[in-house]
Amino acid sequence: MQLTISTVEKVCKVLVLCLSEMLGVALLMFFGCMGCIVDVHPIPTYVFAAFNFGLAVALAIQVVVHISGAHLNPAVSVAAWIMGKLELYLVPFYIIAQIIGGLIGYGFIIALLPDTYTDGLCVTVPNPLVSEVQALFLEIIGTTAMVLLVCSVWDPRNHGLFDSLSLKLGLMIATIFISIGPFSGGGFNPPRSFAPSVYHNVWKSHWVFWLGPMLGGIIAPLLYRFTFLEGLSKVKMGKE
Repeated sequence: MQLTISTVEKVCKVLVLCLSEMLGVALLMFFGCMGCIVDVHPIPTYVFAAFNFGLAVALAIQVVVHISGAHLNPAVSVAAWIMGKLELYLVPFYIIAQIIGGLIGYGFIIALLPDTYTDGLCVTVPNPLVSEVQALFLEIIGTTAMVLLVCSVWDPRNHGLFDSLSLKLGLMIATIFISIGPFSGGGFNPPRSFAPSVYHNVWKSHWVFWLGPMLGGIIAPLLYRFTFLEGLSKVKMGKE
């Protein structure tokens, strides 16, 4: 079967988008988890690590947002489809690329640092005093808040108000990590939890860090789209 120019262009487009998401998540994992290493940084506290992760998110967004939209998270990609910002056929490609990117970024840490620093690094498990169900709901709430912010960025009424967007998103991520992370385990992004689990073979409560974020990635866009976008439009039409 002969490939047409349009088919080749479509394949190239998908490849570029996937490479962009892969790079973004790899940067997020590498710089985010490097900042979580204890006994190296002068202030190895959870707040320090959370702010570092937020800044890593800001870095990754700034690098690839103009290419693939910098989803960096399957929950955001699903939300983008619900909000009409991403074609359905691209969703699985984005998610696979994000997973691979997480494995690559974290893999560089494993390859470049001694085991003393990487043992258990960035592995997400719930607080021992928090049940799996409680951790699940905390992950849902945290991810919902994060995706709501992303939905507001996609809102046409927000057009032109994107100054320092990457920094705003990064600080918002830091806020979620600081407030909820110590209790839920601080996942909010399946590939971010998946890579450390693969390298360290730790799967305790791992399902929480897939189901929670993905549910948040569905709840947030449904709420935003049908309440604040289409719901508001219907109210305005009714008044007219």
